Amino acid sequence: MWGADVSDDGVYHLYVAVALQQALYGLGWAAGARLLPASRPAMRAWAAFSLCTAAGLGLAVMRPLLPPWVGVVGANVFLLLPFVLVWRAVELFFGLPPHRGWQGALALGLLATLVYLGPAPEQSTTRAWVMLLAIGGIIGAAALRSHGPMRHEFGPVVAWVVHLPGLLAALVLLAVLAGVAASPHRHLQDLASLDLALPLGYGMLLACNGIHLAYGGMQLTRLARRLLHLSRHDGLTGLLNRRAMHDVLQDEWQRHLRLGSGFALLMLDLDHFKQVNDRWGHHAGDLALVHTARLLDRQLRPTDRASRHGGEEFLLLLPGVDGLTALQVAERLRQQLQADPVALDDGMRLGLTVSIGVAGLAPGDDGVAALLRRADAALYQAKADGRNQVSLAPDPPPPPQGPPNRQRLAQGSRRARADEF
Repeated sequence: MWGADVSDDGVYHLYVAVALQQALYGLGWAAGARLLPASRPAMRAWAAFSLCTAAGLGLAVMRPLLPPWVGVVGANVFLLLPFVLVWRAVELFFGLPPHRGWQGALALGLLATLVYLGPAPEQSTTRAWVMLLAIGGIIGAAALRSHGPMRHEFGPVVAWVVHLPGLLAALVLLAVLAGVAASPHRHLQDLASLDLALPLGYGMLLACNGIHLAYGGMQLTRLARRLLHLSRHDGLTGLLNRRAMHDVLQDEWQRHLRLGSGFALLMLDLDHFKQVNDRWGHHAGDLALVHTARLLDRQLRPTDRASRHGGEEFLLLLPGVDGLTALQVAERLRQQLQADPVALDDGMRLGLTVSIGVAGLAPGDDGVAALLRRADAALYQAKADGRNQVSLAPDPPPPPQGPPNRQRLAQGSRRARADEF
């Protein structure tokens, strides 16, 4: 470090182990940056931090074999400046506004300070203060910068657990600083002894492992969430896909069985969509689908759910709504889509119309599949009536007198599990 003794076997092996560990972390982050383009800037910053720290520790353990400017000043530069990259990596990871000016000024100031102090033995105490205060301050700044976004994305428990290693590392650094402050006139060989080298090595081990494990775990969590989102959402429109909507409908049916709550389905189909693709191209068709999805997202309530049912068809679930109310919602959606043409890339405006079939849950429906069939039949009726229409499916005949309620609930539950669409 600033000139601390690492010749002791225990300290030497500790520093070598941390250096090798940092190098492996750096290679892992670099490989991840190649595989995950969306996270590449942050991962590159973590990789640079790890590899530079490994280089600094390597220079520290080889100090007796190197010129003082390389073994002392070079090691300190490679150990201290990478912590500025931690600050930057945190901002990149959470998409925060960058503080490049502050970070650049800090890096240049620290570099100038280390060069000014040089490798002279009589400056060892000052170098110790600079190194420990800078590392502790940067870790604290990064923690403060990331705590709010981390709480928002991963929860308060994760935020505090992630910052605990940094807090412990800061306590280690404060303990070292307290020892230096208590004996400012000690001889260099006492100050640069195992008393400083060993706790600093353990502090580096704790801080670096905490950083890598925490942010690596959060990166994996993001990736898992992203994969789950992709498995349940349409890649073009961002709406639920058919499989996810099936699960939502089954949950809504179970809620109906428990509470007696109603719901309605809207089946939408863009009129003459094939002609849009044939005349304007598939890109224009994609724009039309995205435009429709965004309009639905704006118009629906937070409790409503929308999915891309397939091709140019969309399926909407309106909880707590009867057929007549759903008919009014469908008419409003039809009018909104007709009044809001799609803006194509060349500046032209493409008008769209939609046919909508509406079905409200009725006593004669014995499951989700029955309600879907009625909504689909109403959609075909709207098309048969000339398109750009809204059609309400008639209620099915009421069921015959059934068994007692408990048995009927059990039968309804079995039917719901068997429903597919």
